[in-house]
Amino acid sequence: MEAAVEVQNAIAQKQKELAGKCDVTAEKVIREVAALAFSDVRKLFNTDGSLKLIHELDDVTAAAIASIEVDEIKADGVVIGQVKKTKYTLLRSVGYKCQEGSKEDGCEGKERGESYHQLLHT
Repeated sequence: MEAAVEVQNAIAQKQKELAGKCDVTAEKVIREVAALAFSDVRKLFNTDGSLKLIHELDDVTAAAIASIEVDEIKADGVVIGQVKKTKYTLLRSVGYKCQEGSKEDGCEGKERGESYHQLLHT
């Protein structure tokens, strides 16, 4: 029994050391998840409705993008246009559900969504 406790303590110590080396804390993880969950898709676009260039995106908006596809439209071998598709992370839909107070996905009502939003902006 004592050996099991020693092993658990050794594992906990190594986890703490690794987290310290990586500078990972529960608060940082929650802050990042909240940032992704409550990111604003409107930040992908310029005021004229065109998609911003990658280097123009803020860090939170860029992190919330799961993928980008660019298809070229050609006529007689010449590019005459592009179709650009972006997909947001699944965390974005979790943010909407929590803001709406959906209990089916484990959110306890608006209070939970608001607490994540408050954590993000503190």
